[in-house]
Amino acid sequence: MKKQLLLIAIPVFFLSCKEGWTDEYRSEYMRTCIEEARRTTFTDSAQAAAYCQCSLESIMTHYQTVEELLINRDSIAIRNEFQACHDKVLGR
Repeated sequence: MKKQLLLIAIPVFFLSCKEGWTDEYRSEYMRTCIEEARRTTFTDSAQAAAYCQCSLESIMTHYQTVEELLINRDSIAIRNEFQACHDKVLGR
């Protein structure tokens, strides 16, 4: 699995986001994440959605804004969180 799948899925318009995780940002994240997850990792839509929901919840817990996430996008902690979501979805 591409460990940084989620980071690829973050739309460019997030670069200027200094506010919290609005419904619009969460919806856009889920949409793009599911598209990328289906294209690269999961053939099953339910698995892709579960992965994206897990990863979204994880990053929202650790980062108050999209900007904070983008600043820290290369951190080991984020990669570990995404890997944990991937493994959870696959039952590992």
